[in-house]
Amino acid sequence: MKIWSGFFTFALILILAGCGGISEKEMKTQARQNAAKSFEAKPEKPNEKMESGSFYMPSGFSISSKKKNNAILKKNQNEFLLFINTKERKDSKESYRLLKKEYKNRLVDQTFEEGGEFGYLLLYKLKKNEYEITCGVGGNKLTSILKREAVPAAASEMMKVLKSIR
Repeated sequence: MKIWSGFFTFALILILAGCGGISEKEMKTQARQNAAKSFEAKPEKPNEKMESGSFYMPSGFSISSKKKNNAILKKNQNEFLLFINTKERKDSKESYRLLKKEYKNRLVDQTFEEGGEFGYLLLYKLKKNEYEITCGVGGNKLTSILKREAVPAAASEMMKVLKSIR
């Protein structure tokens, strides 16, 4: 009986460990793929306005604060900081260069170029299961701090927002 009890406990631990989300390697791969797919896709039609421009806000997002050049978007308990820089074109690499200088230990540093636009995905590990993700197109950027499981989907949604800015 003790053998079966021990075996059952071991099997249960393995099953629960497997359900704990995605690995860091999987997260990085999926985030890159999702950001690239959204960058290469046709931009979504803007459905939200602020003083410096308009943008597409994905389903499930809301705005908790809005100023001339930035907004705080929320989805569930996560905040996303949107910065619209009207002084930089969509092919500008300046914001990307500045972020690379500021953050040295990047888990992901992916760039995209298509149709005269420059985009990027930067990912940093903050804690065991906490990551800072920044996506950008030209001088516009969107940043959030997320749990590992949320990063891949966020990479896609963030890039959709940035690609839509008019």
